[in-house]
Order: sequence, then structure tokens, then C-alpha cells
Amino acid sequence: LLHGGLLRKDLVLLAGDCGCGKSTFAANLAVNVALGRGWSEPETVLYFSNDSCRHVVLEKMIAAAGGAAVSDVRDAAFNCEQCKDLLEPANRILEAPIFIVDRDYCHGFLQSMAGIVDGSCIPGCWNKHMSDPPGLIIVDHVLLVRDRSRRFRSGRQHWRSVLARLKLLAVENNAVVVAVVPV
Repeated sequence: LLHGGLLRKDLVLLAGDCGCGKSTFAANLAVNVALGRGWSEPETVLYFSNDSCRHVVLEKMIAAAGGAAVSDVRDAAFNCEQCKDLLEPANRILEAPIFIVDRDYCHGFLQSMAGIVDGSCIPGCWNKHMSDPPGLIIVDHVLLVRDRSRRFRSGRQHWRSVLARLKLLAVENNAVVVAVVPV
């Protein structure tokens, strides 16, 4: 489907129905990139999650690293035997260059996408916490809400503005940007 893989400066839209596995795929992609699987070497990943809190995103990433189902990761908290099997993948994830900005931290500004449209949500503001600039930026659940400022005449114009800003984010940071969009 990707004809050669993900290329830097690309914007990839990952769209589908709710519950079809978009966020799980994005978490798996983040793990593979951060651990250097399929890339020449590990890359820093910046993961914005407007849909889930940090521990849910981490559960998906640990499942991806350990080759387990997300439900097994959740069950491991109550089962010591399963916990032992997932300890090593969990440690790899915690040591990987993955930075998660979740919905609790974003305070809804990703929901309106105002931060991306206005350019105030740029990885540069997170670089003080990163050793390297991100090679992959995931924006999980790009949702548009009513444009209260009436800057945009239509929802289509608002989408164009958000997508243009995400593409600019990819180009400016020489990174792949993956936008997860519920349909």
C-alpha cells in the first residue's frame, strides 16, 4: 500500500471506522520506528494522542513490542506469569525515544486542532526533552470541532488548513507525519 514505505516529509492519513485498529496500528508503527525495526536506526517518535491517555497508548505499544494482544497487557497487571513475559518489552518501550503527549496534557487543543493550524504546536517546543528531533510524528485522532472564531467558511476549508499545516510540519522537521482520522 505504501509503495516503498514511509518517506520523510510525507503526510500519511490513516482513516477508518471507529474500532478498526487505527490507533493500534499507529502505536505499532511508533514502536517499530523507535526501536529501529525496518529503519536504518532507531528514530525519535513524537506521539500526540487526543483519543487516549498515556497509559492506554503505552499498553498498545507494549503489546506491539511483545507480540501480545492489548487485552493480555491489561490482564498482566493481575497475573504475575503474564507480567514476567511482558516485562522485557515494557522496558524496551520505556527506554525507547518515544514522547507521548496525551489528551490530559493537551487540554483539548488538539481536538480543535488550533495548535496545529496556528503553528503553536510544533515539535520544536518539545525538543528540550528530546535528544534528537523526531523522525516520526503521530497525531492520533484528528478531530475538527465547530469553528467558533468563524475563520473558516466551511469544514472543508478547515480540513485543508489542518492538512496543510500537518504537511508543513512534516517538511519543516524532515519527518513523517501520520494523522489518524476517524471516519
